[in-house]
Amino acid sequence: MGRYPLLEVAKKYIERRSGFIAKSTRAEWESKFRYLNRVFVELGEEGRLVHTNPAKFDRSDIGAFIEWTKERNLSGATTEKHLRFLKKLCGFVGNPLFDTMKAEGEELPRRSPKGLNSLNEEEVKLIMLAAEGIKGWQGEVTRFITAVYPFTGARPSELRLAHIDDINTHRWTLFIRSPKGQGKWARQRTEPILPPARESVICFLKARKDRLRGLGLDEALPLIPAYHRGAVGFYSSGKFRELKEIVQSRLPADFPDFSLKTFRASFCQMNIDRDPSLISDVSYAMGHASTRTTEAFYGRIKQDQALERIQRAWEQASAKKREIDEKYEVSGYA
Repeated sequence: MGRYPLLEVAKKYIERRSGFIAKSTRAEWESKFRYLNRVFVELGEEGRLVHTNPAKFDRSDIGAFIEWTKERNLSGATTEKHLRFLKKLCGFVGNPLFDTMKAEGEELPRRSPKGLNSLNEEEVKLIMLAAEGIKGWQGEVTRFITAVYPFTGARPSELRLAHIDDINTHRWTLFIRSPKGQGKWARQRTEPILPPARESVICFLKARKDRLRGLGLDEALPLIPAYHRGAVGFYSSGKFRELKEIVQSRLPADFPDFSLKTFRASFCQMNIDRDPSLISDVSYAMGHASTRTTEAFYGRIKQDQALERIQRAWEQASAKKREIDEKYEVSGYA
């Protein structure tokens, strides 16, 4: 299969999946397989493994790769992800290596609980405040997204591709018409627009109307209309990232670095912090199939809060028991 058999198999695998994966997923896979190909070529040239062709991978080849990840102190989550990509290729070419190893009880590296990356309410308010001084239409858009993302839980693309009809200021909801995985496993859903974002929404809708009027338009399909070369369309993901960077530059130097995705986790964690019993509702609103995904990647009950609630529950039960004991003792039934 030439000098780079892993890469050749990967190309065929991706082509076979064409039409079933999104362009962004394809780009991610191509990048990942190029990376793995470089690693396996390097290990082969060093004589640390026998095969670089997924059809011929054996236990020693996977063992050499795992050893390489340990030498570079890669996390269990990163190693597990690499192995999942290698498993895809092995399965594609009919090599049952990973299934065999599993059947034989082989323990492969796994991810440990992921540290969550979220902002608290005070940090979100600082971001919103930093957006206040940005002028023009760019400032209007920035203030809108920095308020709506953390208080709806929408993914970056879900708000960016929203239509004007998707926002409801009577019920204070945002309809998600373009969810991640649309047409496959995802479902369209409705997110709440929480109170801290509502004033920003009203201000933006007014500014949006003025913006369109200035362009000679009565209305436009995008909730956040971008005007380019005489046409109105949707903003690009790159432009939204630029707006985020402008906000980051206006924050204190020691402020945590964040991304637009961070806002989604922040929405989740802020709601759980307010009321842990909301986790199922938050999970549903975020479009997750179960709370397992929510807790693994977005937000979970904090340890100190959990311990405090457990102790409080027992203290309340003990107080109730003392109250009952004292009642019966005083009444003569003791």
